[in-house]
Amino acid sequence: MRDRLAEARKNKGFTQKQVSELVSISRSLYSFIEKGIRYPTFGLTKKIAEVLDENVEELFYLLKLQSEAKHPSDQSGVRR
Repeated sequence: MRDRLAEARKNKGFTQKQVSELVSISRSLYSFIEKGIRYPTFGLTKKIAEVLDENVEELFYLLKLQSEAKHPSDQSGVRR
């Protein structure tokens, strides 16, 4: 997530502080989200995607996460 989010932000010419202000969160929280340390709520992902003019699913890889949740792997790492 972090590379895609940082890339989208930079492509729009925004700093982390600018994006954080536009979505009403602290710069440190936005930084943690961008680094993959914290994960935003769905509502916040929508706000960030709107500010960056990006698709939510592509920006946050939600489709990949949903797919993994539907097909959990067993202990050997093989999907069922």
